[in-house]
Amino acid sequence: MALSVNGTTISDESIEAMFKQLAQQRGAQGAAAAPERQLRDWARNSMIDQTLLQQEAALDLEPVTTDEIHEFYRHSEDNLRALPLTDAKKEIASRIRAKRIIDKATESIGEVTASETRGFFDANPGHFEMPERIHAAHIVKHAKTPEEQTVARDAIEALAAEIEAGAPFEDVAGKQSDCSDKQGDLGTFPRGQMVEEFEEVAFALEPGGISGPVETPFGCHLIKVYERFEASSEPFAKVAESIRAYLGQQRRQTAITDRIKALRDAATIIER
Repeated sequence: MALSVNGTTISDESIEAMFKQLAQQRGAQGAAAAPERQLRDWARNSMIDQTLLQQEAALDLEPVTTDEIHEFYRHSEDNLRALPLTDAKKEIASRIRAKRIIDKATESIGEVTASETRGFFDANPGHFEMPERIHAAHIVKHAKTPEEQTVARDAIEALAAEIEAGAPFEDVAGKQSDCSDKQGDLGTFPRGQMVEEFEEVAFALEPGGISGPVETPFGCHLIKVYERFEASSEPFAKVAESIRAYLGQQRRQTAITDRIKALRDAATIIER
C-alpha cells in the first residue's frame, strides 16, 4: 500500500528497497536478526522521515555551492559514487540541504560537561566492568557423529603426544588442526562465548597450561591458555572521552528526533 506524505507519494517499491537495505546493514554489522514485520515498520518510517526532510530541504533557498557539492561527492561512500558527478548533483544538493536542517536542529544542544560525564560513570558502574577473560588457542579435529568423535579423539591424543614430546603447540595447530588459521589462536574472550564443555576446561587452566582431549559438539580439542585477566573496572580517566562522545551523540539524536517529530506532527500522512 503506497503512502502519501504531504502529497508526495512513497511507492511500495521504495519501501521494499529500504527494507532490503536495512536487512543488509544489520547483517553486515553482525546485529541480531529482527522480525520481518519490525524491519518493514522501520523501512516505512525511515522513508517517511526522509521524505519530510527532503520537503523541508526544498524550502531552503540558500544556494548550494559547487565546492560543497564536490566536497560531498568526494567523501560519499554509498551509491552516489557509482554515478557520474553530473548525474549526482541534484541528489547531493538535496542531501546537503537536509544536513543543514539537522545542523540547525542540533546547533544549540551544548557541550557535555565534566560533571555530566562523571555522573554517568558513577550511575552506571556495570557499563565499565570488564569480566574475567582468557587468551587461548586450540587444536581441533571436527566430528559430527559418535564414530567421527572416536576418530577425532584418537587424532587429538596423537597430537597431544607430539606436543608432550616437544613439538610447539602453535606449529601443530598451524599444520594439523582443522582450524589452523592464526595457529589456532582464539584471541581474548570472557565466559559465555564458547560452548560449556570447552569453557569449563579453558577457564580452569593456568597461563601456559595445555589441556588433555576435550570433547564438544564440534569435535575434540586441545586447549592452551596464554594469559588470564581477572575481572576489573575501567578507571574513569580511561573512559571519560568515550562517555562524553556517547552523551553528546545521545543529545544530538534527541534533537534530531524532536525535529522530525515536529515535522510529522504537522504533516498529512495518508495510506492508500
